[in-house]
Amino acid sequence: MQDIGASTPQQPAVAPSTLQTAILDLPPTCLWAEQHAQSDDHGLTVARAIAQGTAVAVSDGSLCYTLGTSAFVIEGATPDHHVLGYNRVPGPVEEGDSHRCKLAGLYAIVTMVNCLCPLHSVTSGIITIARDNTSALKPTAVNYLPHPRQKNLDLMQALWRSLQESPVTWKPVHVYGHQDPPFPSISEGVSTEGTVCVRG
Repeated sequence: MQDIGASTPQQPAVAPSTLQTAILDLPPTCLWAEQHAQSDDHGLTVARAIAQGTAVAVSDGSLCYTLGTSAFVIEGATPDHHVLGYNRVPGPVEEGDSHRCKLAGLYAIVTMVNCLCPLHSVTSGIITIARDNTSALKPTAVNYLPHPRQKNLDLMQALWRSLQESPVTWKPVHVYGHQDPPFPSISEGVSTEGTVCVRG
């Protein structure tokens, strides 16, 4: 016989109040990107910068044989209270495939921003994302779609979906990397000419 008694009311989900709880609320398949992320104010300063359109994010990847890693930083107008993180790139990583590592850093940035926005009630904003690799910036284009035969399709699809779900506008900028010719000065952020230099 079926139970037709009153069901036990479910408790409403509690919204995360810290950056770490927001990270833990991510789908399990996303946790690898943010498990080593940190901020001394739970990303509040960065979230405000996103809402004001002054946030800047930079990431890079590294590959040693088949071990890939990536790291990222997101800042406001100053480096104070930035969000910093690093991760091990999920495999398989083919030897020489540094592009996958760079994609992992970009994915970590987008995932982190998508964490910070609901945590701090940001519904819109602009963030400049700087990379020293133009091909890694292609997924940020408005009309970009992953190709089924594309290399690293899993990361490309995950990145594309995260960008579609993001409430902010992404502004890609090419930067000078450590393998590029020397640049005359090191900047703390984005210059008026739109050039970003990654602090070394």
